[in-house]
Amino acid sequence: MALAESRLHGPIKYVLNAPRTHVLCVQQPRSRGPAGPGMPVVPLRFFLYDLRADRVIFEDAVDNARVEWESATRIKVVITPGMVPDVEPHQYGYRFDVLTGMREEL
Repeated sequence: MALAESRLHGPIKYVLNAPRTHVLCVQQPRSRGPAGPGMPVVPLRFFLYDLRADRVIFEDAVDNARVEWESATRIKVVITPGMVPDVEPHQYGYRFDVLTGMREEL
């Protein structure tokens, strides 16, 4: 997909949803050594493409994150925070629904 290559630059992973109406295009970060203090963080860059409408419907870049299809119409972006105080476990990130265009915090 030429559009993904021009927007994301580099190796790209394409993940279709179950009904094959949308594709999640994810830039595959280049491998690097273990992260540490002062090391640059490579953002996860991705976009959602609507195959029927032939257009990008959502795009984002997030540090220390992973993205996946949660259902046929929703992606889930989970962010791994840096230093977190010892409190009850909490998942950070958001969901995005391709049908409604709504973003919901986790």
